[in-house]
Amino acid sequence: MKIIRKNEEAIIDIKTIMRSLLRLNLLEETMAAHSFRTNAYKSAAGEVTSMRGDIPAPILAHHDRKRARGRSSVAAVRHWVCTSCFISVPQGRRSHLTQCDDLSVCDNCGSYLFLETPDPTQAAPAPVPVPKIKSVSPRARVAAKKSVQRLAVARD
Repeated sequence: MKIIRKNEEAIIDIKTIMRSLLRLNLLEETMAAHSFRTNAYKSAAGEVTSMRGDIPAPILAHHDRKRARGRSSVAAVRHWVCTSCFISVPQGRRSHLTQCDDLSVCDNCGSYLFLETPDPTQAAPAPVPVPKIKSVSPRARVAAKKSVQRLAVARD
């Protein structure tokens, strides 16, 4: 699915479509988790119908096929790996994702891909301290070697 116009409008449209698809997936999962009599279901259903009108028909048809199989139609790319199927994204697809000029589809699972941006409010994980390796004395090395030899002789 390629949008031919390569200007600011096209990029904004692609970003808007991806946001709409993400929101649509979230709302449909909410609807699946609740009974149709609850207020959460009713409010999600109303928002889903309005969202579906904003998404182009071919993209919506692809979304419906994925959702009919119980899968999400949108997947984030983390460390160049699709989070839906956990397969590495090929180099050519990576350039499409960084340019953001068209909708990219995972070659393996068929989900629409988007680059996940790190959350600036979250701090970087603390570095894991490296344990110090205790040096082994020559006497301990010799004792360990002799015990291994004794075990080898005992097995024979």
